[in-house]
Amino acid sequence: MFAALVSAASVVLLVNYVSSQRAPVAITTSTSASTSQVVVATSDLAAGDQLSTVNVGLTAYPSTALPANPHLYYTDVSKLLSPPQYVSSKLPRGTLILVAQADAGPTVTQPPIDIRKAGDVAISIPYGESSGAGGYVQPDDHIDLLVDDSTGTVHYAFQDVRVIKVGGRAEQGTSSGTANLLLIELPREQAAALAYLEDRGYSIRYVIRPHNEQGTGPLPQSAPVGGSNWTTFLDG
Repeated sequence: MFAALVSAASVVLLVNYVSSQRAPVAITTSTSASTSQVVVATSDLAAGDQLSTVNVGLTAYPSTALPANPHLYYTDVSKLLSPPQYVSSKLPRGTLILVAQADAGPTVTQPPIDIRKAGDVAISIPYGESSGAGGYVQPDDHIDLLVDDSTGTVHYAFQDVRVIKVGGRAEQGTSSGTANLLLIELPREQAAALAYLEDRGYSIRYVIRPHNEQGTGPLPQSAPVGGSNWTTFLDG
């Protein structure tokens, strides 16, 4: 009986010893997935929207969700800013921006300038509300140009001048109230004369003709006005 008890106790001690010698099992859990810094939409984008720092930015993106080819997506926001890029389809906020979804937009072809008379040219002149009939000049209006010469006399120097465009190329499609030049049609020599006056700082103002007087050429009552005769044109 005693021998049996000793044998059982020996077995228990041996089991405990063996258990104590086993290496502990390390239990590890993945705390975070691998990510990469890539360009995504930071706001909802509609097709045709221009990309900028307002609507795209860098963010950590799961590497396993990226295309295998790194040339198919962007890791640098500046690549989308210059030259300007536009999205070709609707993209929700947080969407990875793919190279195939951004392009330089449609190619805009500048149509030929509409010069209607043989021998005429197109020339630009400064434009503003104080000198340009309050800013109400529109394309295809006809204007007369008043020039104050160096003697203090004002002349109807150029008459029945057709306005081709209001504003420069970059201003087309915007409010004409923000334009700072007019593109007008003049005979070649008159364009040179106008450039001469502008270069020497002569004061130039514009008056808009009524539509029924467009294309009629110089009008009566267009005599120069100066210090010697301006009072004769007053009503009283």
